Amino acid sequence: MEPVCKPSPGSPRIRCGVTMQSPVLVQSASSEQKVDKRALLISPAYLNHPRAKVPRALAVTAKDAERTKDVLIRQLGFENIDITMLVEVACENPDPAMIPTKENMHRELQKFAASFKENGIYFLGYAGHGVQDDAEDDLEEEDGQNEALAPTDAVDEDGIFLPENFIMDDLLKMIIVDKIQPLKGARLLALFDCCHSATILDLPHHRCNRVLHSVANHWRRLRRYVLERQECLAPFKKWFSPFTKVIQKTIGKAMSSPLGATLKALVAAPISQRIVTCDGLCSRWGWREEPGFVLCISACKDSQVANQRSKGGLMTQAFLDAMEKTPTMSLKELQQKMKSVVSFFAPSHP
Repeated sequence: MEPVCKPSPGSPRIRCGVTMQSPVLVQSASSEQKVDKRALLISPAYLNHPRAKVPRALAVTAKDAERTKDVLIRQLGFENIDITMLVEVACENPDPAMIPTKENMHRELQKFAASFKENGIYFLGYAGHGVQDDAEDDLEEEDGQNEALAPTDAVDEDGIFLPENFIMDDLLKMIIVDKIQPLKGARLLALFDCCHSATILDLPHHRCNRVLHSVANHWRRLRRYVLERQECLAPFKKWFSPFTKVIQKTIGKAMSSPLGATLKALVAAPISQRIVTCDGLCSRWGWREEPGFVLCISACKDSQVANQRSKGGLMTQAFLDAMEKTPTMSLKELQQKMKSVVSFFAPSHP
């Protein structure tokens, strides 16, 4: 049975991608009314066990949070009082309520979501460990894995992850995405600078607006463009048909070979019943009719790991560099600028 390409049951049609030509975090110049803005920054550093057998400490996450806060205030019109930070730093008397533990993260995520209003602008930033957990019984996970965030207490004294303390993607979707979706004009930009983070919010659209310039993505975008404009391009359909048939024939031959048959048996069988929510051909028509808007920018695919530099997480720094120079850039421009920086330092990442 072939994978089904359809939205997961009950999931809102919120796009994960960059195609809008208006900025997501800057108030429109035509709007005279003050817009509600809130931000939540979470940066666990895992400093409790720096000498663990499996080192997990991330010394630069606090830098990410501090610089993000600075850019939000100076460039994007946020107020200091409207920015909440759960940051782990090395100090003698840290506030136990503001350490990014599972309990504190869950509490602050709920408070953050409770602040959502119509036409509000919101920012959620996370810099820390991202992990995966088996989800063989969850057919909505294409790869059979749940994605999750690792609070500071999700690592034991030996540096081993504790799954019972993870913040799971299903929970994030329920608290954040489902809350903002019905609110007209509400906009959320979520930045996850962590491993295995592509579908951390379980948004149904995570392939159709990738900026990575690969042959597969160019072909996917061309096919989508044609599908969206079938009536306009009907006279030219015969031009595309031969090319499509050649591609399908080539793939068919490859998969019918002994090697292809083996790969199909090893890879296709375990996921044959899984639901594919986004095949990269999703139509963009009608998106503006949706009330809430969620844009999730992730450091890597679910199968990849993120990178960091001495100044902070690679993706976070790319985002902040871009926003400091041009805070009013469009979403498409933002993603292109970030992609050029990230690809330079980590060419294997989107």
